[in-house]
Amino acid sequence: MFGYEDLDERKKLILKAIIDDYIITAEPVGSRTIAKKNMLGISPATVRNEMSDLEEMGYLEQPHTSAGRVPSVKGYRTYVDSLMDITSLSNDELEFIQKSLEGRIGELADLIKQASSIVSQITNYTSVATSPKINKSIIKNVQLLYLDPKRVLLILVTNEGVVRHSTLKLKMMVFPEDIEKVSQILNSKLRGLTVEQLNVQLIHEIQGEFGVSEDFLFSILSDIAKSIESENEGISEIFMNGTANMFKYQEFNDHEKARAFFDFIQRNELINQIIIPQQKSGMIDVKIGSEIKIDDISDFSIVSTSYSLGDYMIGTIGVIGPKRMEYPKVISAMEYITKQLNSELKKLFGEENE
Repeated sequence: MFGYEDLDERKKLILKAIIDDYIITAEPVGSRTIAKKNMLGISPATVRNEMSDLEEMGYLEQPHTSAGRVPSVKGYRTYVDSLMDITSLSNDELEFIQKSLEGRIGELADLIKQASSIVSQITNYTSVATSPKINKSIIKNVQLLYLDPKRVLLILVTNEGVVRHSTLKLKMMVFPEDIEKVSQILNSKLRGLTVEQLNVQLIHEIQGEFGVSEDFLFSILSDIAKSIESENEGISEIFMNGTANMFKYQEFNDHEKARAFFDFIQRNELINQIIIPQQKSGMIDVKIGSEIKIDDISDFSIVSTSYSLGDYMIGTIGVIGPKRMEYPKVISAMEYITKQLNSELKKLFGEENE
């Protein structure tokens, strides 16, 4: 099997030139086009021979109705990983992103919706963003109110706007001043955390630092987790923008491909599954065609990444487009928008994370 290391510099230049041209035109690329447009200093005959080699090596394919070639999934993968030029966003685009996100949104769901809309507008593809699963929901405020020596009212507010309250029945006797003290401790320690971070280690840390009863803490934290989980069964909400953008691309002249795409975007469970980046948190992940492993959308690609609060990943955002999507532009846009989104998340929960 041929790999990238088997490509000499001329083959790399020709492969890159073919993919760059095909991304723009959506038309199979011939040797004469490459020889003329890209000024590689080689004849069409030489380009034709090199293209034949690239096809044999699996980087190009030749449609039956054309003498030109188109990139294969292997060709696109090599392009994305090793050949494409990094594209910088324009100053106008950078300013648009900053102004659209900066300090104007007070709830997480609204912020994610806005980020998804911006991704679609900047890339001209379909954008998808997932809200945090409920175990990623962030605690904004937790208060304990004294009811009687063995009962406490727990009031919990999360970033999703969820307000829950429940009565805790205690095994031990407590006094109002004790509850007030514990409430202040928990509010300072739990703000900005997620349900996933409510663990035994946290209980030990609070207990060791403040001398609060471990049984009491365990009871409270367990109830907080149950309160949040009961609000939602853990399915991420999906925000999608720019589905009409796909009609701009020649691929949608094929009604079967168009139908398959619109069938796919109705399947939230499937989108949740494939939009999750395979790379580590914060890295851009690119799935091309058959790499998605869903036959109905094998003519499309997905570029996705995670957004986070500090070092903690809480959701994903991505782009769905044709295999010939403008990868350099999309990747640059995703990197910058995610950076700005993360910054706004810190501002949104800044007080909780200082």
